[in-house]
Amino acid sequence: YIDWFRETYPNYNLPPASTCYVLQAVHSIQGTRSAGNEWYELSCDIFKRMKLKKNAIDNAVFIFRYDTDLLILLSNVDDFLILSTSKSLYFQIRDKLQTMFDITVQEGNTINFLNLRIVSSPHAISMDQTKHILNTVEQFFPRMQKWTKTNTPMRTDKEYEKEYSECIPATKAEL
Repeated sequence: YIDWFRETYPNYNLPPASTCYVLQAVHSIQGTRSAGNEWYELSCDIFKRMKLKKNAIDNAVFIFRYDTDLLILLSNVDDFLILSTSKSLYFQIRDKLQTMFDITVQEGNTINFLNLRIVSSPHAISMDQTKHILNTVEQFFPRMQKWTKTNTPMRTDKEYEKEYSECIPATKAEL
């Protein structure tokens, strides 16, 4: 962080390291046009030093492999989601991140991440946005009393597919 600060603010004189216990950022990156890019570059640098490899397809996904264990870190600005096949590997990465960032941790079979409720069991992982959708409908359509909801996965039987296909516009090939 100090190196980044010196690059970003070359005219700001930092006190000697032996006397510097607290550093107040006079001009923080929050609110500046390039804040998102600067934060991304900073977090990528930190993940790289932690030996997490950036995914070539999705630059918000970082992967760490150790023997047969796998850890995946999903990054969305300043929100992280860590999935791991090993508790010790998870704790190692989590503890390292806690030394660098003031983070709040959710652990357990049910967590919330970016308006998603994620539920894990020994057999599957499921995600839903029910609470977020209900809150959004209530916020933007407060007088709406009757509305229909459906559970997922949706029906996929042939009769349903036929009914559904009659509701959608024809494709160019069908015209």
